Amino acid sequence: MLTLLAIGAGIAVFTGLGAGIGIGYATSKATEAVARQPEADGRVSKLLLLGSALAEATAIYGFVVGLLIILLLKDSASTPALAVGAGISVLTGVGAGVGIGLATAKACESVAKCPEADGKISKLLLLGSALAEATAIYGFVVGLLIILLLQDSSSQFVPYISIGAGVAVLTGVGAGVGIGIATAKACEAVSRQPDADGKISKLLLLGSALAEATAIYGFVVGLLILLLLPDKADPTIALGAGFAVFTGLGAGAGIGVATSKAAQSAARQPEADGKISKLLLLGSALAEATAIYGFVVGLLIILLF
Repeated sequence: MLTLLAIGAGIAVFTGLGAGIGIGYATSKATEAVARQPEADGRVSKLLLLGSALAEATAIYGFVVGLLIILLLKDSASTPALAVGAGISVLTGVGAGVGIGLATAKACESVAKCPEADGKISKLLLLGSALAEATAIYGFVVGLLIILLLQDSSSQFVPYISIGAGVAVLTGVGAGVGIGIATAKACEAVSRQPDADGKISKLLLLGSALAEATAIYGFVVGLLILLLLPDKADPTIALGAGFAVFTGLGAGAGIGVATSKAAQSAARQPEADGKISKLLLLGSALAEATAIYGFVVGLLIILLF
């Protein structure tokens, strides 16, 4: 049974894949930016450090969960299968690691092209990266709760509960990547049209908030699975609830892509800001509805079965 513990710990630390790719890509673009604009070295370095630190944190979440699986669950009375659920939960950080890396790469390029917009670009990078980072934190929290709440349980249903909660919160991968893409294009848009900073920021915040909501749906369902289902007659329904809310992964990514193009469009045609906002809100609301469908079905499975 120790094999399952090893697999769970391995899955958890695998979260670092996203950060490794994201930071590497951001660094490659930062070196290109400095080669084109050597005097922007300080600004580019600052943005690279900011973005890379946030991306690196997603890998640390996986590392911590992996260590806890090894140190706390080895002698636990519970089935080692719960380690797999904890590992799947924190794997959510892969999306955020990649997304933050993409945003940082474009921020470095943008500040080299328009050094005077440094403050505005930094603000956008911090805003978008913080929202993307939150999706990784949701997975980290659920992973910790799986370990802390279920480690002493001798129920045969623990694997279903832990994996169901893990799959539910994994929904945040879509939002993590989507928000990163949107932030990248927003930084680029501000470098081309610094005066449109306010309008671009508004669009980024609007779209990112809607994308973030899809990750929150998964987080909520994951928490409810852990808190309510252990006392149910048949906790195996946790798998159904987790897969139901997982629908939101597509909406999170799709809304991010829509927001990225809206930011670019607002920079090209600032006077069309109102019309662009209306279209973004309309399309994103329809996309968001697909995530809500999964969220509602997941809640009904937990509450009615």
